[in-house]
Amino acid sequence: PNGTACGFRGFVRVEDRDVLVVALPGPPREMDRMFFDSVRPLLGELSGHDDFERSDYSTYLLAESKLEELCRSVAADGLEWGTRFQEQTISLYIAGGNQEKRTAMVERLRSLVGPLLIVDGDVQPVELLIGELKERGESIATAESISAGLVSKLLTDQSGSSAWYWGGVNAYANEAKVRLLGVKEETIAGFGAVSVQCAAEMAEGMLRQSSADWALSVTGIAGPSGGSEEKPVGTVCFGFASRTRSTQSVQVRLTAHSRDIIRRRAATVAFLLAARYMQGGRLLDTVKKWQYS
Repeated sequence: PNGTACGFRGFVRVEDRDVLVVALPGPPREMDRMFFDSVRPLLGELSGHDDFERSDYSTYLLAESKLEELCRSVAADGLEWGTRFQEQTISLYIAGGNQEKRTAMVERLRSLVGPLLIVDGDVQPVELLIGELKERGESIATAESISAGLVSKLLTDQSGSSAWYWGGVNAYANEAKVRLLGVKEETIAGFGAVSVQCAAEMAEGMLRQSSADWALSVTGIAGPSGGSEEKPVGTVCFGFASRTRSTQSVQVRLTAHSRDIIRRRAATVAFLLAARYMQGGRLLDTVKKWQYS
């Protein structure tokens, strides 16, 4: 399902037994889906092999060390867990016990980190937003400042993306925000380009310029310079506009040691909050409950 490299499997006769051979592509993004969706279930079905019960989840914005600490604090006897780092997520599996015990453990985790940061299955954050758009048969447009087109890139990694992605604008300079998106000069002068007010006007301007049903914006400070005591590096503001719903904008502070990671985390937040916005959620209430690192 990811990429063009093929995987294949088959049985080879070795002396008096059939030996299963599985060949998978090397890049993790291409291999992971094949292994977890096809190979692992097959191994569990083979006679003579004991499969074990396990549940898989995807976590967002959580560092592996933080996730490990949280798992230790909520795990019940007989449960084991493991993690797997991916570009936009950290995958978590919980094994052992029964489904009820595993579900209870992940619900305790969710209560600690807040809504949206742990979901069932192997799910990239962009898939949450694309799934909402596909189900509604609607499209979204983007206005990006901090993320340099990463949000639009991830939205268009799948073929057929024109069905849900209208297009977008990369507006880094303040002049671009004013001329291309209609942000008021007094908004930038009074609140700054990194502000919830600017993010809201960016999203509304993108909605006006497009025929999309929804629009999102992201503006922030990726560093390593440009931060201040009031707005340190990692300060990111998001705006969301709709033709049927009031505009919402929120500020999030992301911690990271590199410009690239802050950008990637900003894209993750954009997808999570856009999906929530489309579902009618109050975004400020959502982010206030988040505990992440």
